[in-house]
Amino acid sequence: MLEKLDKYFKRPVGLIAICFVKAVWGISQMILGLGAIILTWIFRRLAEGELVQKLFSYFDPRGILETSVTFGWIVFLLGAVDLAIALGVWFGSWAVRNVGLVFFSGLSVWSLYHLSLDFSFFKIVVLLFDFFTLFYFWQILPKSLKK
Repeated sequence: MLEKLDKYFKRPVGLIAICFVKAVWGISQMILGLGAIILTWIFRRLAEGELVQKLFSYFDPRGILETSVTFGWIVFLLGAVDLAIALGVWFGSWAVRNVGLVFFSGLSVWSLYHLSLDFSFFKIVVLLFDFFTLFYFWQILPKSLKK
């Protein structure tokens, strides 16, 4: 089956897998970011009502809403970068490969920092995936882009 994928796409299976995972991950991040922005907008409209203001009189919902809008845009932009990297690598761009090296290096450092703050199995999996992707972009991807 792997040989059929190689012949059909004329690309190595690892390249197909990386592009697929990054594209799906980027699209899901973009959807999550837009969802956070839309839900914040809906909640902001609800918070303008008198009942909700009385319920939330003990804290400032505006600060929480502004933080969630910022979070939504950051997640959306990270998803757009992931999707752009997946498409660029699929079409064999060396410039995108170099941008991917910088991007995944930053993600690896960020993941390592968060793992040092609070240890969890999920964070180890994320860090290992970041390291694998960084290694792939650094060592294996140039062999695929030469063709």
